[in-house]
Amino acid sequence: MDYIYNHWTSVKRSAFKNQSEDEAVSSNHFTTGLWIRNNWIHGNGDTALVNYFHQIGIHNPDDISSIILTSLHRKLNNQPIDLKKQVDAYESYWNNIDDCEKKSRSEALEIYNTLKIGDPVTIMMYVDTSDNNSNATIFECPSIAWKFDPKKDLKIKGVVKNIITINRVDIQIKSMSFPNIKILSDTVKIGEVKEFSLVHLDIKK
Repeated sequence: MDYIYNHWTSVKRSAFKNQSEDEAVSSNHFTTGLWIRNNWIHGNGDTALVNYFHQIGIHNPDDISSIILTSLHRKLNNQPIDLKKQVDAYESYWNNIDDCEKKSRSEALEIYNTLKIGDPVTIMMYVDTSDNNSNATIFECPSIAWKFDPKKDLKIKGVVKNIITINRVDIQIKSMSFPNIKILSDTVKIGEVKEFSLVHLDIKK
């Protein structure tokens, strides 16, 4: 924290201090945060710093840089750094993802074990329209829950053509509720075969 403070201008320090904590950390994620990750964490980096964070249970480089920036912001604003709570929050986040991934893979395996070549299937996919280029996609952990909206989301009917692993099932597309929408960023026409992973996929026989 001292190193960053001493290498920032007074204007930068003041701007950082006067932002909300979330704004201060997020707005510096790809500037000072990236510098921290590139110079202190990745490669040889600062092994003492990295080892310290590993010992307290923090392994993700983004988490490390965010904790450093959060702690600096709190120090500048005379707030308690409360490192334990910061660490607990990140540990809880990753534990939730681990639990979600295990559940999603278990559900995918159940479907995989019942599928046979030639089976008709129905797939529901969320359609992202945020960039004016509609794309049917899936939610990944930790936020996989969503409610199908027939007015915008994609309903696919198809037939299983090949079953390799839970991460690769080939499905021939028989119909799409919106034929011009891309599927996982690919343009797919009726009759073509599309490869899907069953993990996180809303698929029913």
